[in-house]
Amino acid sequence: MKINTVYCLDESCLTIYGCSARDITKVDTFDIDSTKSMARFNEVAANYQKSASYLLLNLSCEDYHEEQLPHVRGGDRKRLISRMLNKHFSSEDFSHAALLRKLKTGRRDDV
Repeated sequence: MKINTVYCLDESCLTIYGCSARDITKVDTFDIDSTKSMARFNEVAANYQKSASYLLLNLSCEDYHEEQLPHVRGGDRKRLISRMLNKHFSSEDFSHAALLRKLKTGRRDDV
C-alpha cells in the first residue's frame, strides 16, 4: 500500500501525516519556536528525503489577489509582475504569481 507524506505547516507547528487510500495517521508534531523540536525535525526529515511529499500551508497571512495585466513578454512581463507583487505583498519574502487565463474580449489581458 502506497503511503504519502503530508507536511501541514501553520504559525506555531509543523505536523507530519502519513496518508494512504484508507486512512490518515499523525506521525509527529514539531513546535516551530523550539530549537530542540526543530533539531529533532531535521533528524526525522532525513528519512523522508527520497519520497514524494506534499506541503499544506495554513497561515493567517496567506492572501490571494487576481489582477488583469496587459499581455507582454520577456523582461517587461517580469518587471510588471514584480511590481504588482511588491504592491500587494511588500513585506513578504514568499510570493508567487501564475497565469490563470487570458481574457477572451477587449485587449485580451492576462489574469
